This record gives sequence, structure tokens and C-alpha cells, in this order.
Amino acid sequence: MVKYVGKRQSPIVVIDDILPNVDRVRELGLSTIYSNDEKKMHASPGIRCSFNINWKLNEVAEAYFSSWYLEQLGKEPDYPNLHNVFTIIDTSEPMANVQCWPHIDVAWNEGQEIGKHNTQHVAGMIFLNKPEDSPKGYEKGGTGVYRHKLLDTHLCTNHKEYVVHEKMDKQNPKRDTNINYEDNDMFEVTEFVKMKYNRLVMYPTCMYHHPIYEVDDFTEKDKHCRMTLISFV
Repeated sequence: MVKYVGKRQSPIVVIDDILPNVDRVRELGLSTIYSNDEKKMHASPGIRCSFNINWKLNEVAEAYFSSWYLEQLGKEPDYPNLHNVFTIIDTSEPMANVQCWPHIDVAWNEGQEIGKHNTQHVAGMIFLNKPEDSPKGYEKGGTGVYRHKLLDTHLCTNHKEYVVHEKMDKQNPKRDTNINYEDNDMFEVTEFVKMKYNRLVMYPTCMYHHPIYEVDDFTEKDKHCRMTLISFV
């Protein structure tokens, strides 16, 4: 399924049952070693395990996104598989203010730029929780795509825009819990991709997004944290 959102008709791609060996991938995610390195978890909550993976998600990304990047942004990026991470979130843990709000995955302040080889252009995320992990969290959890209300856009597409966005985002009220659907002056959810085991969701890295969950949905105390496999291409 492909859905197009916003003024630039940005694609969100959802593919169910993406991995034939998903149970083995889940076991790997459950058994690996994670890091809470501050740089790796700056904008998004949770802990990470980065690793190399030999798969062709970049070909899927190119098929769905190359024409959009060219027609809407005038860019013809490459799609190298820059890095892959398992992400674990204990939803009961307090978060830094920046982690509570929607974010993008292009590091403009570190020299990344759409069209450059050092920049990831598409994020692909696979949900790895089963319904029995947390029936309540599984039923209502997922990933949201957001519109920046003050700037009236879903995207941040160049460094000039980033400077404006960064200035605006510093106005975000202080909080330590996930924004979810909560009414606020900065962002609104415009699309929701529901959590489903072995479901892949792909979106441009310059699009505002964020995980949606409540604090008691997936906790270490209950032995089932929120787990995803994310690839940046």
C-alpha cells in the first residue's frame, strides 16, 4: 500500500509480511547487545544496536521514492544502505524533551543534505512485537506522520528550512512523555501506521514522524519492550 500526504504528495509505503524469516530476526533482536550512547539516541527514544546487514531494501526504496525525489525536490539521490539498527523502547522511561516530539532523520547540522551520498534518504522500519507481547500496546501503537503546524509542512527539505525549523522547534514546551495525538500548538498527526508484526513502513527521512505509544504499553517490567528493526538507505 502507498499513501501520499501533504502538499508535496510525499509517499508512505506499507508492506506486510516483509521478512520470510522474521522469527529469527526477532530472536536476534532480543538477544543482541544494546547501547544508550547519547549521540545515537538524540532525537528518538530508546536504545540501539547498530550492525551491518546484507539485504536489498535499497532497491525497494529506490523503486518507490526515486521519481518522487526528482519530481518534487529536483534531486536524484543514491540509496546506499548506510546503517541498520534494532531499537528497543521501554515506554515507561522518561524521555529528554527533544525525544518527546516528532523528528526528521536528516542530520543537517552534521553536513548531511538531500542528494548527497553521505545522507540517508529513506527510512524503513519493521515492527517486531507480537500481539501477545502487550495486547493493549499492540492494538493502539504504531508510527505517526506529523504536520508542523507553524510551518504548514510535513517536510524539512534543505538547510535553510532546517534553520527555520530548528528555531521553531526550540519553542516546544518542556515535557518528558511522548506527544502522541495530544493537542498542541506545534504538530498534528496526519497519518497513523498501525503496529503489526513483520510490517514494513517506509517514508522519506526528511518527513516528520514519531512512534506512538502510551507509557505503560511496552515495559521492561513486563518483559516486553517496543522493538523495531530500522534501516536507513
